[in-house]
This record gives sequence, C-alpha cells and structure tokens, in this order.
Amino acid sequence: MKFAGLNGWNTSVKFNVMPRLGFLTDFSGHYGERGRIPFTLDNPTAPGELQRVESIPGDMHQLRSYSGPNRGFYSVIALP
Repeated sequence: MKFAGLNGWNTSVKFNVMPRLGFLTDFSGHYGERGRIPFTLDNPTAPGELQRVESIPGDMHQLRSYSGPNRGFYSVIALP
C-alpha cells in the first residue's frame, strides 16, 4: 500500500490597521500523488457493520486560505 506524499508551498500577508492590530491571510498549496489508502466506513445498509474501502490512486492538489484578525504584543527591554 502506498500513502499520499505531498509537497507544497506556504505564504502569508499581514496588513496593519494600527500599530498593534492587523489582518493576517495565509495561503498554502499542496500537490502530489495518492496511492491506494484503505479506510473503514459505516455500512449504510447494515448499521453497526464496518465496510472496508480503498481510495482511487491519482494526483492530488489542495489550495487553502486562512484569514483573520491579528493582534501584536510588544515589550520594551531595559538594558543596564
């Protein structure tokens, strides 16, 4: 059995609205090849019985984006 192996990239962008408040967006992309991966599902025709299923091999491509507010904390270090 061969499992999925993915390669990819990641980048993020932050826009500051105020010195300590901003908006952060993270983008990532993953690609690779998927082999046969076994997993089990509940059998819909016989409740409580598990059914073994294998995924179909092929290429995989995933794009993801996460966004949200970002708050920064700053501190002053006093040196002697």
